[in-house]
Amino acid sequence: MNKETALASLDRIGITPDDAATLRLASLTLRRWYERECGDGDGAIERDAAGAPWHVSAMTGRRLYRVPDREAGARKRISAIMARYPALTSYVQTDPRGVTVY
Repeated sequence: MNKETALASLDRIGITPDDAATLRLASLTLRRWYERECGDGDGAIERDAAGAPWHVSAMTGRRLYRVPDREAGARKRISAIMARYPALTSYVQTDPRGVTVY
């Protein structure tokens, strides 16, 4: 589905273009976050017992530094938008191999 078709589909069910754009950006943010949780050659994101996200080294397994919690912000934006559309529900897929927000 191309961008124009997707926007037309969202418009038909009453989602504004601004809300659609915000949902898309939140989805992209979450997808990248979940990719980083899976890890790459440099390391991965892991949460400590308090829920704070850390970058963990792929070589040593040690926490190196805290990272901004972009997952929480993206989920808040999705929730705020979905509150304006009570007839709709959203689902966040944490597997980064496909669409993140349904």
